Amino acid sequence: MLSSIHIERSTIIYMKPKFVMSTGTGWSATTPLWYTLQVDNQFVHSGLEKESKYLDSILRPIKKYNVIEKIRLRNKGFHKDRLPQVKNDLFLTQEDIIAFIKPPFTLDKYITYYRRLWETLQENDCSYQGVSDFSNVNAWLPEKFCYEVVERLSEYFDVKVLLIVRDPIRRLWSEIGGYWSWYSTRQWKSEEEHNQLFFDFIQRDHINYFDIIEKWEKICPFHVIIMEQLWEGDKQDKEKKRLSDFLDYDIEKIHENAYSPDRGLNAPQYLGLIDQWTSDKYLLREELYNQVKPLFSVYDKWIDKYGSLPLYWGKPYNYE
Repeated sequence: MLSSIHIERSTIIYMKPKFVMSTGTGWSATTPLWYTLQVDNQFVHSGLEKESKYLDSILRPIKKYNVIEKIRLRNKGFHKDRLPQVKNDLFLTQEDIIAFIKPPFTLDKYITYYRRLWETLQENDCSYQGVSDFSNVNAWLPEKFCYEVVERLSEYFDVKVLLIVRDPIRRLWSEIGGYWSWYSTRQWKSEEEHNQLFFDFIQRDHINYFDIIEKWEKICPFHVIIMEQLWEGDKQDKEKKRLSDFLDYDIEKIHENAYSPDRGLNAPQYLGLIDQWTSDKYLLREELYNQVKPLFSVYDKWIDKYGSLPLYWGKPYNYE
């Protein structure tokens, strides 16, 4: 279903609804960004779940851990630690839900689900401009499949892809700290054990933003959000305007974010963001930050592409 804009008396211009796809990155405030677009500005609605990981499930249907199975078990799929407002304006029927979560997982079913979600929002006179998929794993979908997904979605939606990035060292530090979830019976035995995994990840598979950027910017309209600058500093208004211009929608309010300002172990305990304020288990010390920085080529690559580093990047943070 298309939305319409009336111009004068006889002219009607039909516009496709927006489809906003997030490509991560985890531990960079993707949840505050999701809340910003869905709860605070009512721009796009993600439906049952922030991260269904549905597209990844199409490619890897047999997995030990599957978010779609969690949705099935929870019926309507809402994580108990999310803001309760994400349940607002959900009008999908049980039949719609079953059709989405029942194997086999296919691109046709993915598109049908979001088209149905959009229809329900319009049928109930909601103000949203479209729908969204905030699955971080979208970052790593194979390039050929990404082209196919965007091409198919574009038949019905105006597709826009977002990537939110954070200082790479601090992002990885939070990822390692959150390796064992706050509700897990397994937790870090010592700071030494924690730091060993931190070094292991640096050596083998920490996220390189440019693997994501160089792929997705070829495929469709793509926008990089700098986390620190959307929430802090004298470039905050500019960063918000960049996002608004990209989305063709005035983003008025930015949701609170426990990672920015970065308070380390003393992160504020914001509602709906427990994954943030429980992630950092140990202090990222200045000497450790400086020790590992030469191992992160992303800083030099960022300067080569964009001219300079964003706010707070490449420097230890003073947590005092």
